Amino acid sequence: MGITLFVRMWRTFLHWRNRRLAIRQLMELDARLLKDIGIERGQIETAIDGLAGAGDTVRGSAPNSNGASIRSGRPNAVPAQTCEA
Repeated sequence: MGITLFVRMWRTFLHWRNRRLAIRQLMELDARLLKDIGIERGQIETAIDGLAGAGDTVRGSAPNSNGASIRSGRPNAVPAQTCEA
């Protein structure tokens, strides 16, 4: 029982720490970048909680539906398209 309790407490701590890190990173973005990823400053904690509740991890940098990385706030790289004349 002691090890199981420790593991549960450790996972809870890691989840809390990762949540705070994600919130801090998003708070550092300016309003334009937040708008690009589809959230406003007042929605940051709710957005992070929604990610964690959906089974995703707040540690990753999975893109949102706009193609922006939650972690970096920058659009993901898109393969170059060739133009034929």
